[in-house]
Amino acid sequence: MAEQINHSQALISKLLEEKTLSGRYKMLSVISKDGRVISSSRQDILNADWSGRDFFKQKTVDLKSPVVIGFYGADGADYGIEMLSPVFAGSEQIAFMHAVLPVKELAGFLKTEKSFYKTGKIDVTDTDGNLLLVKDGAPQRKIRYNIPKGGHDISGYRDDIFFYAVDLEQAPLRLVGTADKSDVTRPFNILLIGYCSLVGAVLLMTIIQNSYLAQRVITKPIYRLTNAVKSFSFGDLNVDMGKGY
Repeated sequence: MAEQINHSQALISKLLEEKTLSGRYKMLSVISKDGRVISSSRQDILNADWSGRDFFKQKTVDLKSPVVIGFYGADGADYGIEMLSPVFAGSEQIAFMHAVLPVKELAGFLKTEKSFYKTGKIDVTDTDGNLLLVKDGAPQRKIRYNIPKGGHDISGYRDDIFFYAVDLEQAPLRLVGTADKSDVTRPFNILLIGYCSLVGAVLLMTIIQNSYLAQRVITKPIYRLTNAVKSFSFGDLNVDMGKGY
């Protein structure tokens, strides 16, 4: 029995390793309900005990759908978006799928090719205001936005900069849009017009993130992977992941 389990875990690890080679994922792992890494695309973390990690203690309780944990690793090759998803066999949860996705697709949404403002930009921070992601990827230095906590949407003006911040659903992250005062008031010298335009741009960005990014980049691939892992665990080796997976 133990030999059969080890064989299944090895097959799943091989599957996960193949999926990371496509570039869609940086790392994929299957975690048991007690926090042990039972399969992974990285051999060096197999059988590691993750039960003491903050994300496992905080996110696994009553987890029913994929959730963004935050950003994984330090600035460098392993830096990515960290996610956790439950794996079900029927109505029973049997494990968790842990995934680290490249930041390039999310960073691509932050680029404004034809912005209304020359100084306008959108960044991603954690809930404490620490800068995590800019349009070019990971920030080169540590920066912290001095924006009040609390509340879903926050807007204001400080130090000659207009800002608008909105929390992302299912993620401990925040989108922050900014533009310089001189840039906002230059076209019409009517502050309200420029300010409302900035607010609209950030709201549009949030809608794109919730509808497109969550569906295409995160949710669908994770669901397909969890189904494949479940099939492998029951001995079905003829798993069709679909084109691009």
